Amino acid sequence: MAPRLAAVLIAAAVATACTGQPDDRSTPQAPSGQAESTAGYSGPSVKGSPHPVGAKWAWARVDRFTPYLHELSGGSTFFIVVWCDVERQQGRRDWSRIDEVVRSTRTLGYTLLLKIRTGSCWATGGQRGTLRGSGRDQKSASATPHDLAAYQDFVHDVVRRYSAQDVHDYAIENEPNARKFFWDGTAQEYERLVTTAAATVRSVDPRAVVHDGGLASTAYGTGIAEHLLTKGREAEAVAAYRRYYSRYADAQGDTESQVTNADELRMELDSEQSRRDLDMLTATLRLARSKVIDAYQLHFYESWDNLPAVLAYLHEVLPSSFPIEAWEVGMFWRDGPADEQVRAAEVVKAVAILLAGGVRRVIWLPLAYNAENGDERGEIRYGLLNPDGRPRVAAAALRDIAKAASSTIWRAVLTDEVTGIVFGREGKSTLLLWSDRGTNLSRAKQARLRVQGMDGKQLPATPEGLRLSPQPVFITVMAAPSEALQVVGLS
Repeated sequence: MAPRLAAVLIAAAVATACTGQPDDRSTPQAPSGQAESTAGYSGPSVKGSPHPVGAKWAWARVDRFTPYLHELSGGSTFFIVVWCDVERQQGRRDWSRIDEVVRSTRTLGYTLLLKIRTGSCWATGGQRGTLRGSGRDQKSASATPHDLAAYQDFVHDVVRRYSAQDVHDYAIENEPNARKFFWDGTAQEYERLVTTAAATVRSVDPRAVVHDGGLASTAYGTGIAEHLLTKGREAEAVAAYRRYYSRYADAQGDTESQVTNADELRMELDSEQSRRDLDMLTATLRLARSKVIDAYQLHFYESWDNLPAVLAYLHEVLPSSFPIEAWEVGMFWRDGPADEQVRAAEVVKAVAILLAGGVRRVIWLPLAYNAENGDERGEIRYGLLNPDGRPRVAAAALRDIAKAASSTIWRAVLTDEVTGIVFGREGKSTLLLWSDRGTNLSRAKQARLRVQGMDGKQLPATPEGLRLSPQPVFITVMAAPSEALQVVGLS
């Protein structure tokens, strides 16, 4: 994606960035024409959660991750509560595992979010979909319970038990557009279940924030393309669709990235999975517009350069100023390069663009690569840590973003040449910048700056100033954010 196009789309997203405290729903509108001209523009300030960056880890391996988790402490993580796991035998509930997760999360210093799923068992008339995992971690697709009153009773008990332990964020189900693995029902059934659960959650915990299940990220290429087609922007729709699915080009049976014209695109959008994706998007938007949910849950595992388009799309179709939280952010790039610097750059850019676009919580998944879940093509989900817990370059970079974001105030940095974000408070700022085409910040040579790479190592100054490349760098300036931008020549 060209730098200017990326900047334009980020500006559109930042125009609806949340301000104030994390639960503040008010949103200042960007000046007219702001999205069309981004040179020198740094975006409105965003005051979000003091710790907006977190990670999701495998609890069975948490001991080897503890040193790094302490470095990232203060962010959020989530755990999935499955009715069919808690109540394997009707009338007998075992909360022990969730209790231990709640205690451990608090000890590690993280905010815990809970996803409530039904699964499939006696409560739904039997097992649905494809079983995943093994042993007690084996999971099945969810389905609508036969007895909604019994379901409400379960949700009531979850919230009563864990709101007393300072859990106040609940998502209902998970990736409902993935029928085989997560939701063996229709969009209408999903919408009814979320509506039922949301009312129950609020009846128990007035402080609760209710989230949708979070659509699998593959849905957004379909949603963006369909949205552009309805506006008559056929060429843009085809280009956006091809770009979104470009990393699926070699996947068995893939056709998405091979679409070449609007007619072929319409055929793809009429496929069974695409129709399901669009139905689930429509259902989720209705839940937001009717205020059944309080915040939209974003899952994203594609190439980072699709994020500006995703954020611009969501800010357009969601109600004005509706909060977005990215509970699952990761990287699916099976045959991508092994170079840690390249991978770390993807992590950094994805997280920075999400925060710059007004997303108030970002959770990387998975924390660590699990070699057992790889295949002959390599690592499926990119972890910040190696299987033994040793940090990769991406881990150091995410830690530094989390540390910088704890300032609670930040703004997007958007020019024709430079993209990034500046975090800061009075007297000190951290700029996270990159330039996809490469550029030189000549004014920076006159300033006293600390520049470090994604691995945390300090980079030497040069007589020519600061040379930016596609590899992001962290720049520390002893000045407030607006002054820091002047120091490096970006305002």
